[in-house]
Amino acid sequence: MWAPALWSQALDDVEISGAGGQAEITIRFAAQVRYQRHVVDPAGESVQVFLQVTGENANGGVFEDTRASPPSHDLPGFVVRYIAPQGGVPARRLDITFEAPVEVIGVGQIGQSADNRSIVLRLKAQAPLVPESTTEPPPTAAAPSTATEPVGMLADARAALGRQDYDAAIDLLNRVLNMPPNDASKEAQELIGQVREALGSSDRARAEYQLYLKLYPEGDGAERVRARLAALDLPEAQAVAGGSAPRPHQTMTWGSVSTYYYGGNSRIRTDNIIVTPATNATVIDTQTLSQVDQSSLVTNLDANARFRGGDWDNRFVLRDIGSMSFLSNVPNENRLTSLYGDFRYQPGRLGARLGRQSSTSGSVLGRFDGGSFSWGVTEKWRVGAIAGVPAQDVLGNTPNFFAVTVDGDTPIEGLGLGFFAVRQSVDGITDRQAVGAELHYFKDLTSVFGLLDYDTQFSELNVASMQGSYQFEGGGVLNMLYDYRRSPTLQVSNVLLADPTQTLKDLLRIYGIDELERYAVGLTPISKVALAGITYPVSSRWQLGAELRVSSLTGTEAFGALPAQVGTGNVYTGTLQAIGTGVFTENGVVTFTASNLSADAYDAWLLAANSRFRFGSRWTIEPSIRWYQQDNATGSQLTRLAPTLRTLFQWREHFSLEGEIAYELSKSDAELVDESNNILFYYFGFRWDF
Repeated sequence: MWAPALWSQALDDVEISGAGGQAEITIRFAAQVRYQRHVVDPAGESVQVFLQVTGENANGGVFEDTRASPPSHDLPGFVVRYIAPQGGVPARRLDITFEAPVEVIGVGQIGQSADNRSIVLRLKAQAPLVPESTTEPPPTAAAPSTATEPVGMLADARAALGRQDYDAAIDLLNRVLNMPPNDASKEAQELIGQVREALGSSDRARAEYQLYLKLYPEGDGAERVRARLAALDLPEAQAVAGGSAPRPHQTMTWGSVSTYYYGGNSRIRTDNIIVTPATNATVIDTQTLSQVDQSSLVTNLDANARFRGGDWDNRFVLRDIGSMSFLSNVPNENRLTSLYGDFRYQPGRLGARLGRQSSTSGSVLGRFDGGSFSWGVTEKWRVGAIAGVPAQDVLGNTPNFFAVTVDGDTPIEGLGLGFFAVRQSVDGITDRQAVGAELHYFKDLTSVFGLLDYDTQFSELNVASMQGSYQFEGGGVLNMLYDYRRSPTLQVSNVLLADPTQTLKDLLRIYGIDELERYAVGLTPISKVALAGITYPVSSRWQLGAELRVSSLTGTEAFGALPAQVGTGNVYTGTLQAIGTGVFTENGVVTFTASNLSADAYDAWLLAANSRFRFGSRWTIEPSIRWYQQDNATGSQLTRLAPTLRTLFQWREHFSLEGEIAYELSKSDAELVDESNNILFYYFGFRWDF
């Protein structure tokens, strides 16, 4: 159960930005994701987001991940936890827990971000619990503002800006901007852009100024803002905040270290019914096997450093996972999941990321070692290049790839387009050569994302995917998805599935490139998924959801020692879900799920109850239980019952203890063999956020 968690990290990055009194959290994934629904606890201290992993990693195993973000000028510190799917339920879950209450701006402010690899939360900006660390000496403390009217708060903000007390200025300006439009709103919007400049955040200052021009396109203020926007593109940082103060250099470091012990035991009892043909006598032969299945210590390191100053915004990231096994037949392992430097030169709209990283383009899949580069040719259009080698060898071979991208926003509000071309080679042989396009539309309460990938070498469609959601004014959400793709991605090296000991050069001597391409197509099945779902609040505490999903996977041809595989046919899944908030405790969340799965080979039912309760500021308890029954076409039956208890204790401000214990009872009944399994799984450990 822990191995997929170890080697299939889901979270890639967490970014914070904002404009106009808003704070925006973007949670990026190392896989394609689809937003389903979310709930906010009544206390405003946590948000749960339900989502599904789509695309290449849709059928991946269980994996969990955690990222911590320090307090910023707009938000308290928070922790993002990616919770594994449980009991066959395809939905995953994000838990975002804040150090202090936050406020969601309104309907449609939590959902899919501007691509299919991220989720966004838009919250009201507020004063931080502690300021960002900086190499500059802190300003002289001033008496807190006592103004309650927007004009008085604006005057206090000007005074704070004059003495370079940027934290106080941002707090006051955000309070003004969060009010209904008033006499101070216009100047506050201009001033907050100047504060962002003073803090060295050119991109956030640009967003504030662009919002100003959208709201107030005429007048003297608009001319001043346009001049500042132009100044942001100068080769060096110049005067800020209306004076001669240079942009201060800032250094931030944050991250976490966690260590968990994973253990597990299983007891398997098998009853074989033996019939003697001569006498028709029946004997039941019982065999019992008990063993330790898991015993490992897993350590996870996540370290980040950010250096901002002048026109540069640079960041360095290190993430590593190591496993020390205490079983003789399981080796120790270590995996470096991320190690890169991210460099951004704001005036030239230039960006580069070098090292081990995850792709943000549909042209490249998974993690790779190499570089990605981007250049904002205009305010709205960018060109880029990506080159490197996959972080994992492909069946003993080491491919390399190169891709070019073009993306930007169209004149149609909310509509963006992207185009890419990619070539991957192995041993000098063209392995994959494709062109594609991406579409994203985000406006008001509607979000749509599409991806098309056509392989010019095989003359075959590799991916055709479209997903979208619409959030109702009343708070509900409608989801739809159609996904057609070759799984895995179509490439010549797929023929190595038949014999991983060979190389493409070896096979090329035997078959020739045309035959290898034909076999690669035959060995690469086609996955199809279509679904529609809806969630809608029926009261202040409950929301109900329903989803219908149809999926299939085609069969594969025989090649070498690999036999042909039969396709799955259509698998129909119907799911009903009820989510309650504040039912048993003020900030508790309870989810009930019922699913029916129907296919040619089996019919199955799943019932699950998951809950999450917070007690005070230290304890979080998550009890759950799942029941699953599968009736196979062969006449056999499988039944599973699995209760689970997960606990989290915040021992110190940056130090937490966590543990889980799960017990699964399963029984398989066939005509001549009955089998009972009892499996105990547990983990416990600590996490330090710095």
